[in-house]
Amino acid sequence: MTEKIKMTMPGNPKYTMVTELAVEAAAVQAGFDLEAVNDIKLATGEACKQVICHGFEGWCSCYEVECETDGEKIVIKISETDCGHKVPKKGRICLDCPREGDLSMEIIKTLMDETEIKKADSDGEVKKSIIMTKKKSHNK
Repeated sequence: MTEKIKMTMPGNPKYTMVTELAVEAAAVQAGFDLEAVNDIKLATGEACKQVICHGFEGWCSCYEVECETDGEKIVIKISETDCGHKVPKKGRICLDCPREGDLSMEIIKTLMDETEIKKADSDGEVKKSIIMTKKKSHNK
């Protein structure tokens, strides 16, 4: 049976934990083992940071999360929805974001079975989506 969660979250990084917990709950309900659940949760947090923050001087105002399970795999899509990173960052501007972002993507690719990055240009501004898939391991 396929189950789907869809939610819109504020772009402020303090809310990424809510996204991580929702996706973690979906993975647990879908029957993933503890190691896979932890991998999925960590990859989700990194994908959120990629979409809302990395490489930009401001945060996006909101992003969308779609999480779908079908008994054999979980597919998570994190997408910028507002086109633009105009919410001012408080504290340190991410001067090293491109390098940190590269590491973040390597973490995601290592933890998940499939990873796809999509960028769409809308009126001169880029919207980013990260789609991640984790398949159940049947080697128990």
